[in-house]
Amino acid sequence: MADDRKFAGFVCTGCGIGDRLDAGQLEQTAKRDGKMTTCQQHEMLCSQAGVQMIRDTIESEGATNIMIAACSRRAKVEAFNFTDVAMSRANLREGVIWSRPDTDENRETTQEMADDYIRMACAEVKFMTKPNMSGEQQMTKDILVVGGGVTGMTAALETAAAGFPTATRWPSPPTGTDSGTSGGRRARPAKSASSPTIDSCTATSATRPGRRPATASSTSSPRPPATSTSRELPFQAEMNEVSSQARVRQVLYLLTGQIFFVALALALLEIAGAALFLVEYGSEKLPWVYLGIAVFVSALSYLYSLLQKRRSLAAVSIVAFGTFAGLLFAARLGLLLGWNWIAFALMVAVALGFQMTLVVIGGQAGRLFDVRQMKRLFPLVMTGLVVGFMSSGLLLPLLRRLLGATENLLLVAGASMAIALGLLLATIRRFRPELTQVPEAPTASRPWRSRCCSGIRPTIRHRPRAP
Repeated sequence: MADDRKFAGFVCTGCGIGDRLDAGQLEQTAKRDGKMTTCQQHEMLCSQAGVQMIRDTIESEGATNIMIAACSRRAKVEAFNFTDVAMSRANLREGVIWSRPDTDENRETTQEMADDYIRMACAEVKFMTKPNMSGEQQMTKDILVVGGGVTGMTAALETAAAGFPTATRWPSPPTGTDSGTSGGRRARPAKSASSPTIDSCTATSATRPGRRPATASSTSSPRPPATSTSRELPFQAEMNEVSSQARVRQVLYLLTGQIFFVALALALLEIAGAALFLVEYGSEKLPWVYLGIAVFVSALSYLYSLLQKRRSLAAVSIVAFGTFAGLLFAARLGLLLGWNWIAFALMVAVALGFQMTLVVIGGQAGRLFDVRQMKRLFPLVMTGLVVGFMSSGLLLPLLRRLLGATENLLLVAGASMAIALGLLLATIRRFRPELTQVPEAPTASRPWRSRCCSGIRPTIRHRPRAP
């Protein structure tokens, strides 16, 4: 069978393509390597003149397959809408000149890359066929729903409420399923006789062995017309999405604010505590600090594991933030009274504060974010920790001039923790159901001895005696 297809190529030199590439060489590549019967170039193919040139070539040359070398095939879709020919497009703008540096040493490789794009587009269009149009058909807005179960009837009611003429069809159920479900089929719903938008009827089907032919469904009382609530359903999903996005933004801002002010308080506490400790005890006492951190952090973790089984996350978080803020103000008062051992306690309190922050902020994020939001947004929440520490370094010279003594930094740290506590209370007030849920009481269990020996005693009791 003779191949009556005719190929034509078109190269655009606009959008900087002609300035970066040799359009004449691209034409030769399309003719020589791409086997295009004819190839032309235009300064702006997507313009009215360029589109008209393509149409004139299709009519005069009888082209059935065309290759357009211009911009991305996602762009200018309306301009290059030739439904009577098979078309392939070579992306010379985004794929070549925009992705390659405009330097003299790269000009040759850029041209070679464009030639390859031409070859690939020509090879693609050779395997394409002219679309066979079935002719313009009248579009109908009548909707047919196949199936009379819960899903089918719901779809029919919703489309009818939206204003589309709707009909439902379903095969007659097998014998014995008129009043129940069998084999995945539900009982047939009654036909709606007076609804202007739903015409429920049964589908005609050929009689097969073991199955009785389809019959008309019984008529019952007419279904009440759809209410305004069903007409608002198309907009309800959009409203829910907007509400969900606003909720996610609120959670993000509140958690980021909490961790920012906690980080600011911890940074100022670490600066003041390190300075006071080195003056009071010297660096040779630092190993005792590390031992104290190990003991108190372990004790804090154990205490939290007990509290989270009996109290809600909101209660535990309020106690943690409130206690820590109160201890900072109490530490400043203790230093005024001459309690020098507080310098040691401040060094340990820094590690305890980090542990408390991760538990409180992570617990809230786990309750208020789903898995996908947690992966995407929790790193943004943790940036508040970095920003808080950076802000403390920038504010430190100003605070030293305003407050004088290093010990007064504890007052600023306490105020920062108080702000974090306020943000925590605002978060709990806004998302009370998620954060105030109390864990279920643990079920009573048997003593460990009875659990361990429950499987051993029958074995010992029924062990056969040796002859």
